[in-house]
Amino acid sequence: MSAAEKKKYEDEFHAKVQSGEVTICKCKIQKDAGKKKAKCRQTEAKEAAASGEGSDESEEEEEPVTGFKSTEFITDDD
Repeated sequence: MSAAEKKKYEDEFHAKVQSGEVTICKCKIQKDAGKKKAKCRQTEAKEAAASGEGSDESEEEEEPVTGFKSTEFITDDD
């Protein structure tokens, strides 16, 4: 589509919107809009490790939270 064709199409579309032939629907606002979201556990673990928190309880280093655990091989014993 050339620039002239695009301009013509946009002008026709805006004219249809002005006449009410075409309506533009806005997306619905989410009910939690503007609220702070919870951080994921992995991010919290990284921040705690970076700031040195959590090392008071034990001297051993804990394994980082990596998300979901899974097995290497899945067997079907049904």
